[in-house]
Amino acid sequence: MADFKSSLFPIITSVIGSGLLLFVLNNIAAEINQPHIYLQVNSFSGNDSQQQQEQTKFQTIALNDGRSAATNVRLTLLYPSANIINYSIAFNNENITSLNLKGPTSLVAEMDRFKGATVIINTTVMNKDRVVVASPPYKHYAVSAASDQGTNTIFNLSSPAIRVQDIEKVIPLNLRLLIVTTFLAVVYFLMGLFYKRIRHFKFQIDRPKFVFDVVKEMVIVRDTLKKIFYLPLCFLF
Repeated sequence: MADFKSSLFPIITSVIGSGLLLFVLNNIAAEINQPHIYLQVNSFSGNDSQQQQEQTKFQTIALNDGRSAATNVRLTLLYPSANIINYSIAFNNENITSLNLKGPTSLVAEMDRFKGATVIINTTVMNKDRVVVASPPYKHYAVSAASDQGTNTIFNLSSPAIRVQDIEKVIPLNLRLLIVTTFLAVVYFLMGLFYKRIRHFKFQIDRPKFVFDVVKEMVIVRDTLKKIFYLPLCFLF
């Protein structure tokens, strides 16, 4: 019965560790097969007239380099410090169902399906506030690609209208969850693997204390016997 109890703990920890490891492997496999929408933004400024210096041209590139298709894709281009005055599709090999302005600072493109394809959109924006010639034009932007499988966002950190804490952290939540789960799985496996060794080590630690107690009891018995036999010897001599 004692042997069964001592082996129960390693069995439980191994089962828990196996379950956590299976969860990690399943999520890694699912993550590998997920679509990945790569985003890139290039900006260009005019150098001739003052009006051109107040304008900025953006080229936004969206590419799905993942292993599966993204569905119900919504590509949003936001320029918080400027108004969109012109836009066009420079290249696409996927059907874009709609491309519309959602206000003076936002452009939205929608696709039912996006797999192994590239979309390039050119936009021209005008600064909301007029600036002097010596001042550089604003280049604030945020581009987001949302689909049924997830969201990817890039932005210009210098934008005053976009806070970094409002965007998902550099390490996504699902990746942080996988890291924590992997750590717990390793801990449970090590607990089950080294349980007997830990018990043996604990016994070795407790053993000197046990020996010390025995020696102490022997000293007490010896002193008691000496007292018992000491009194008769005193009477004899």
